[in-house]
Amino acid sequence: MTSAARRTTTEQPASSDVSSVLRSLLARGDNDAVIALFMKLMATHTKQLRDLIESARHRSTKNEGVDTAKLLQLFDELAKIPDLPTKEADDQLKTRVGTPTPDGPKHGPPKPPPRRRPVPPNLPRVPNEIVVPSAERACPECGAQRTCIGH
Repeated sequence: MTSAARRTTTEQPASSDVSSVLRSLLARGDNDAVIALFMKLMATHTKQLRDLIESARHRSTKNEGVDTAKLLQLFDELAKIPDLPTKEADDQLKTRVGTPTPDGPKHGPPKPPPRRRPVPPNLPRVPNEIVVPSAERACPECGAQRTCIGH
């Protein structure tokens, strides 16, 4: 650090705003002092960041749940809140916002047309029953006779 940068940084009052000090240094054209101030700020920032990471590492636990004492405190606080007239609040909300109507505007892209056309009614229907041998009809778990489904 040069003597000009040392002199400028020592002359700064402790309560000065960093941006105002930086503006005054830039206005004077004192580049060495600007670089020194920047390096000092970076060192301070790095130290604070390391301290923050270290303290978070000590505080962190694998369980992100809430402990029992905090839950009980929350329930006690909720019990103190008086019951609000929910029906009145719902009615006020409906009058302000309006109730959605089923015939109202539909949101989103239009529904695409079906890709397959239905089978014409004049085509003959042929039943295709698959006969399962009686040896395979028994349930493997309990041995009971299984029944036909889906016809």
